[in-house]
Amino acid sequence: MKSAMAFNVVKWLGAAYLIYLGIRTLLSKTQNEMKVARSLDRKMLRKIYRQGLITNVLNPKVALFYLAFLPQFISEAVEAILNAKKIETRTKRIADVVDRLAKRNA
Repeated sequence: MKSAMAFNVVKWLGAAYLIYLGIRTLLSKTQNEMKVARSLDRKMLRKIYRQGLITNVLNPKVALFYLAFLPQFISEAVEAILNAKKIETRTKRIADVVDRLAKRNA
């Protein structure tokens, strides 16, 4: 029982810290950084995207993260397709919020 409580405390502290880091990063963006981001052309953006995609696909830590993270959101009582749709919807919502915050601070 104690280890379950300790796990929950660490989990929520970690989540709060990640939220803090995200908000701090979004709010600390300076005007110079925004000008540089706007000046990037499409070719450069594609190169950066491709590099990030390859890095994440070949990184075994990404797979380990998903194996550790996703089971919390998967219910055995629900079909796999519904679980996948639920995770997809949550991911899209989070991405939309981050995108709106980034545009608001741009």
